[in-house]
Amino acid sequence: MTVVPATTYAASNDKQVTIYLTRHGETTGNVMQRVQGSSDFPLTKNGITVANDLGYGLKGIKFKHAYTGNLTRQEVTAQQALKYSANPNTKITTTPMLREGGYGSFEGDSIEADNQKIANVYGYQDGKQFQQATGKDYWNKLQDAYHKLDMDNSQNTKLAKSDRAESSA
Repeated sequence: MTVVPATTYAASNDKQVTIYLTRHGETTGNVMQRVQGSSDFPLTKNGITVANDLGYGLKGIKFKHAYTGNLTRQEVTAQQALKYSANPNTKITTTPMLREGGYGSFEGDSIEADNQKIANVYGYQDGKQFQQATGKDYWNKLQDAYHKLDMDNSQNTKLAKSDRAESSA
């Protein structure tokens, strides 16, 4: 699990605010190589251990507040990290605004099975070439490819358009 280096911002009252960003721990979906945007796959035992270790690594830092998406993997990661960083009483605000993007009819698919479809949207030979070519834009382009494929109903589902994959926007 990676913690983005602390970023400090000047608050409106000229006090500095430091923000720490991290990703959730390993999930059953990660282990099974499944597409899991808004699907609520739980953390594995290893994922919980990593969230605990994140907390140990943040020990000594006093958090005034924490924010998390509304998926179980996000909430449990935040709870465990706060618990093991000696911040068990820190208020956590849970919001769908921080959840991962939805992949619509592709949720739960095999990542490997979708790689070729995604690469084809942009004219790449395969998923590896697509990822290498897009670099830091990979995740947004991936989300947009799922969106395009789902809006074109490539999965041939009866899923309502409002429940299909989101765009990166």
